[in-house]
Amino acid sequence: MERGELIAGRYELVKRLGRGGMGEVWAGRDRDLHRDVALKLLVLDDASYPDLPKRFDREAVAAAQINHPGVVGLYDRGVHEDVLFIVMEKVTGATLAEHVRTEGPMPPARAVAIARDICDALAAAHRAHVIHYDIKPHNVMLTADGRVKVVDFGIAGFVQNTFSVARSSQLAPAGTPEYGAPEQFLTERGDERSDLYALGGVLFAMLVGHAPFTGHNGLSIMRRKLEEDAPRLADLRPDLPEPLTALVAELLDRDPARRPGSAQGVLGRLAAYAGAPVLPAAPAPSVPPVPPVPPVRPAGPTGPVRATGPAHAKAPARPSEPVHSSEPVRPVMPAPAPTGPGSFGPPGSYDLVDDDDFDLGPGRRRRMRTGLLVTAVVLLALCGGAYGG
Repeated sequence: MERGELIAGRYELVKRLGRGGMGEVWAGRDRDLHRDVALKLLVLDDASYPDLPKRFDREAVAAAQINHPGVVGLYDRGVHEDVLFIVMEKVTGATLAEHVRTEGPMPPARAVAIARDICDALAAAHRAHVIHYDIKPHNVMLTADGRVKVVDFGIAGFVQNTFSVARSSQLAPAGTPEYGAPEQFLTERGDERSDLYALGGVLFAMLVGHAPFTGHNGLSIMRRKLEEDAPRLADLRPDLPEPLTALVAELLDRDPARRPGSAQGVLGRLAAYAGAPVLPAAPAPSVPPVPPVPPVRPAGPTGPVRATGPAHAKAPARPSEPVHSSEPVRPVMPAPAPTGPGSFGPPGSYDLVDDDDFDLGPGRRRRMRTGLLVTAVVLLALCGGAYGG
């Protein structure tokens, strides 16, 4: 494939990013939606690896099942001439392998934070009945803004065989010897706990600087995994907290039955070590000091109110002093209201009514009769205007 070539009449190849077991990877441009994308391309006549078209198909189907910000998004797939293509979210950043190589052993807080994000993505994949089977530092991207993205579902397995793709048992054994679980290289294919084993290996590598098992070739590494226990992290990093080293030891257990049972459970334990909830809440914004506001005339909580002057005159008391009257009243909304006989208050004021409001003295009865008469006159005038118009 060449730069500038158009795939499916829509996706322009911009820059080749690399080649691998799954073909070529290109940075591209979606001309229809005007966005940058990544494309994986596989020539169908490549007879050297007959499993590759099946794995290519599995990657697209597996990625399409998962909707999670920590899993690279799938946009499209198809065939262009003799080339299979997958269009994916373009992730800008570096692989975790590059960070481990340049940084060396990481501080525990940073390693646990990255492991949490990987585990969160795995939990989402497992809920979608997808097993990655190839978690390793090369398949984890760290973006420039610190996000974690899990990529490459080329050998993914499905817990429920509901898709018309090749089953894992129909494919040659695959996985990365340094990080794959021992059972992946036997007649068994493993399950969700195989991903957790690989997660333990990735966490080990972040904390130590290399994978738990190394060797001259893949076969020697696989043999060691089948015959030996993983190195003790506590011996290599005695500064680490015991709960963290114990979790890594459980994840790297040769026997799947002795590993943690679910990614969600591991996620909770990692969150506990990090001192944060599984779904961290946004920090509460700081509240600036409230500026002083002009005082509002308060209603006396228990004392009576005494009105002076005409019916609609302002109360003579200062705002800081309670106003008194000969009759008990209930608090009202903090708005200046006229007081005195026959006053109903300004529009928008509300009385808080309770049983005491029905204990009427002679003065309140006279005012209520006056109020009812005024209300009746207004209603008659309104009705007469409506019918007369």
